[in-house]
Amino acid sequence: MKKIHLILTGLLLFGLIACSDDDDNSDSHKVGSAVQFDASISEMSKLKTADGLWTSGDEIGVYMMRSGTTLVVNNARNSQYTADASGRLSPVADPIYYPADESKNVDFVAYYPYKEVSNFLYDVNLKDQSQQSKIDLLYSNNALDINNGVTSVDLNFSHKLTKLIFNISVGQGLPASSLNNMKVNINGLNTAADFNLATGRMSNIRTKEIITASTAPDGTVSQAIVLPESDVLYNLEFVLSNNTSFEWKTTVPVSFTEGKIYSFDVTVGTSQIEISEGSISDWLGTGDDPTLGNGKPVVVAKYSVGDVYPKEGTPTGIVYEISNGGKNGKVVSLQEKQARWGDNTKDESADGVLLIRDADNGKDATKNLIAKRKNAANFANDYTVFYWLYNSLNGADENGAWYVPSKNELKELYAAISGLTYAEIENSWTDGAAMPGFDSTASQNSRTAFNTKVTNAGGTAFNFYGQYWAVTEISSNVVWSVHFQTSVLQNSKSKGDAYGRLRPILAF
Repeated sequence: MKKIHLILTGLLLFGLIACSDDDDNSDSHKVGSAVQFDASISEMSKLKTADGLWTSGDEIGVYMMRSGTTLVVNNARNSQYTADASGRLSPVADPIYYPADESKNVDFVAYYPYKEVSNFLYDVNLKDQSQQSKIDLLYSNNALDINNGVTSVDLNFSHKLTKLIFNISVGQGLPASSLNNMKVNINGLNTAADFNLATGRMSNIRTKEIITASTAPDGTVSQAIVLPESDVLYNLEFVLSNNTSFEWKTTVPVSFTEGKIYSFDVTVGTSQIEISEGSISDWLGTGDDPTLGNGKPVVVAKYSVGDVYPKEGTPTGIVYEISNGGKNGKVVSLQEKQARWGDNTKDESADGVLLIRDADNGKDATKNLIAKRKNAANFANDYTVFYWLYNSLNGADENGAWYVPSKNELKELYAAISGLTYAEIENSWTDGAAMPGFDSTASQNSRTAFNTKVTNAGGTAFNFYGQYWAVTEISSNVVWSVHFQTSVLQNSKSKGDAYGRLRPILAF
């Protein structure tokens, strides 16, 4: 993560429904010290400019509110800050200051790009796509219940809109120049809405107009920022420079999720167009991401089972499952940890750890357990594999990519490295039993070959005499595991067993 430094003071609560930006007059005249902010966005946002996260002159609005209310403190209402090319933010007028009273905690909300706002309602208008950095709404509402003794506060920004990307190529018989000066129109989507900076919610979605996407001069990539909506129908029109046009219509309702990029491969032929089903990925950057300075899209790598992941840079895992033509899939880590799972007297499910007994959702179960236990005194000693995962692989990020596989994900992993198709054995691989076909020569050879890929990439070989953890809890002292020597799906593995092994996975 890259840091941006900012001199500010307090702001607002996320989650209020009735929101009016009245002043807290009880002590608004009492001014304390300024607070330094570190505003963070993911590493992908470096693509915005050659120098860093922001473009010089980017304008950001910041509020400071009495904690748990929408009462503005010290007149810190939509205070305007600008960024330089390195990401340093400076107040346009006066900086924001904490309240002097240490008992008065505050909440902070920030957003980009800056505009005039009334009663926290930010007017979203996506009709004009010519400068997408000017309509790309970023929002931060993580800094809540902050005391003026806190000298540095993290502001974490995320995208509140959705991006569509069309990667366009010509079909057989057409020259590449056919795409020059192409126009891409989107019809049927709303272009306006109100975004409530107090609640973080979009409302009053309205105004269906034709959106003309931002298209590169050579026509090879076109992109549009749209509202996150559910169950919408829309049409695409591709107009060539000679006024030949092609239309494509959705036949079933689709949904767009905030903070996501939907990519489509488009082929323009002599008499028709073809559009792929596309892929969905997290929108990690800022401004005009994920395009580079030359207007070309970031290439989405395509993987095969057994490939080193990622294709560029330092290897971290081996791909064991793919979908969407290799654009998506799952990766198993090159590293593992032998240690205990957790406190074998603690019923995590009863203690409020959501999804910890879900057989399929390992990612959220892992995140929820870490969030629950990471500040506990026994986290390192009793929850050792989670402590290692959180601190070593995920960089102390609760939302880190690596996670402990669920019961069924662990079964899928073992089947994949054994060269088997999990769907074909899923129903016959019963609890407490061995995986069908695990001891065949082909399966044994497949596991050996997979281990070779791991070690060739610089990783630690699977221990095929070991027992590997799932995140899925059975009871207060037992979780699911697979004994890799016998392939037995074990329902009696004690959380406190120091010989259990964790091999993390991630989804891409």
